[in-house]
Amino acid sequence: MAKKQEYTCVSYIRDANGALVEFSTLSQAQKQDVRERIAENVGKIVGDYLSNHSEEIEPFCMCEGVEILKGV
Repeated sequence: MAKKQEYTCVSYIRDANGALVEFSTLSQAQKQDVRERIAENVGKIVGDYLSNHSEEIEPFCMCEGVEILKGV
């Protein structure tokens, strides 16, 4: 039987100066801040997209964990 290959994944983000920083080296507070900024960014991008492509709203609503708030 062939030996199973193992891969290591390392995540990086760019800091305010544009330098790459390994995500695992951040403090818990910094990681939480990054997660919140990513979630806000994704929400804005998806919201903008759905505003311009209303035909995609219904299929998007079928995704697990997605909740569309009307009138917000």
